Amino acid sequence: MESICLSQKIETSILMFFPLSFCKADIWERIFDNNVKDERKRGNLVRMGSVTSRVSVDRGDPTKRRRVERSRKMAEAKERNSTPIVPSDMQSILKRCENLEREVRSLKLNLSFMNRKDSEQTKQIEELEKQNEDLIEEKERLLEEIERIISDPGKF
Repeated sequence: MESICLSQKIETSILMFFPLSFCKADIWERIFDNNVKDERKRGNLVRMGSVTSRVSVDRGDPTKRRRVERSRKMAEAKERNSTPIVPSDMQSILKRCENLEREVRSLKLNLSFMNRKDSEQTKQIEELEKQNEDLIEEKERLLEEIERIISDPGKF
């Protein structure tokens, strides 16, 4: 249907410039036939696949039709995925890179600060544990002293 419409458009445009009285009938037929043949060639060039696969798809083999359709869709998806999405403006890319670099620097500083705080807190915990051990030893020593004083009341 598309080839008929295109041929009619061509025929109409030719008739506008060259009325039939100026063209011989055989020349006119050759021009028209060549256009139709060219359109058929163009249509045949678009088709992909082997002749047998084309015939089986045309016959209506549903399995073959599904396979051909699936492979076509997979090829389209692969083509879409293989082309990287790139912003059109290089300035926006550079600005985004600078922002990411600043963010990375900030995160590194935060991490080093947290590590320093963590090491300071670890030292404080170790000191508190040592003080706790010292206090436990002092408590045990004082309890022993109290027991000794209670058991020997005449000494004091």
